[in-house]
Amino acid sequence: DLGVQAVLEGSVRRAGERIRITVQLINAADGFQLWGERFDRTLDDVFAVQDEIAGAIVQALRVAMSPSDVAEIRRDRPDDVKAYDLYLRGRDKYGLYEHGAMQEALDLFRQAIALDPNYALAWAGMADCMAQFLQHHWTDEVDRFRKEGLEAAQKAIAIDPDLAEGHKAEANILMANSNNVDEAARSLRRAIRANPRYTPAMTNLGVLSVARYDLAMAERMYRRAIEVDPQDNFSRIWLSVILFWTFREEEGLAILETILDGADSEFYVKIPNTMIALLHAQRGDLEAAEAAIQAAVDSPLVPYEAIEPMVGWIRALRGRTEEARTILRKINTHAWSAMGYGHAIMQAALAVGDWDEAVRAASYVKEEGWLPMVLRLNPELHSLLEHPEFGPPRCDATLIWPLQAPMVDEARFRLFRRVEIQSGLPEGEDVLGESSIGD
Repeated sequence: DLGVQAVLEGSVRRAGERIRITVQLINAADGFQLWGERFDRTLDDVFAVQDEIAGAIVQALRVAMSPSDVAEIRRDRPDDVKAYDLYLRGRDKYGLYEHGAMQEALDLFRQAIALDPNYALAWAGMADCMAQFLQHHWTDEVDRFRKEGLEAAQKAIAIDPDLAEGHKAEANILMANSNNVDEAARSLRRAIRANPRYTPAMTNLGVLSVARYDLAMAERMYRRAIEVDPQDNFSRIWLSVILFWTFREEEGLAILETILDGADSEFYVKIPNTMIALLHAQRGDLEAAEAAIQAAVDSPLVPYEAIEPMVGWIRALRGRTEEARTILRKINTHAWSAMGYGHAIMQAALAVGDWDEAVRAASYVKEEGWLPMVLRLNPELHSLLEHPEFGPPRCDATLIWPLQAPMVDEARFRLFRRVEIQSGLPEGEDVLGESSIGD
């Protein structure tokens, strides 16, 4: 499907310091093996094995490897292979987006740096972790995390100015530090220019585009990230959010179901089911919305308290007012709003007539940057525009709407100073193109 000529496959088995790597190169056209080999080595030899495999592939495919290709293969290698092992384990933990796992990731990156202080990727990983702690309010040491996180990102860039991971980590910290969208966007653009296939930078630039009401740019970023890496579930989730905000429920539901098929962590069960519930509710099917929340409740991967705000939300929408009020009083509105449940908490509070709780949730969501846009696109939240903190109803902002999305009623569009229509589809490698941010 992707037009690939040959596929490299194999396995790595480890026993203590010994590793066995079995590799074969398969011709995609007919399935025959072009080359195969088994390597029995020590962990310290892993970089040499990488070089041997790369050389064998070049010979098998009868292509030439330029000096720049060789340099790229060997780029960002630490002096100590154990630091490489720690880094890979850290990235695995980081990708779970859970508090405990994020602390483990931070510890692993620090251990890698202790072994090799010039390991740029480990410094970038450390900065990424600290940004997550700040974003999710997982630390009381805010000033220290901001300072050390920015220093770590800048250290990574100083070691390797062309390291995409370093520029992306700097953007994460800049957003956590000051919510400076333009500075962070510039860092992400530098990351994408350094590596046009670096999907985390595309996803994060999409998030920043949302904060500037540029939904078309955000959609292009997420769709391009999925083109590059069809298994990028984080980008799939964000694309489903854009589809929710732009009223394309069927496509959003289809995308989210593909994530749940292989979900093996709390994050990738809880968030897709949350979005499925929101999409069903948006199209008026509260029974299906409740089923999605119940699926998360029933999952052994999701603690009840992690999905409780959505339980309160669906009970509010289904008229179980007192149960919903009990949950709203119980949860920490600030923490949950920051974790992406703000839309549901505002909607639930208004549904049960708790105006003060809705205002409180909106105040916290304001930190995320997208509140003014969502309040105007969702008629069920329009009453909050009467509050002086969120009004007047018409805002001084330009909404950039995806061409592929249905047009909403003129009354909602008039709540923005101007509305522009741009394509939400990417056009190959030049994904940056024109943008409202980071120029």
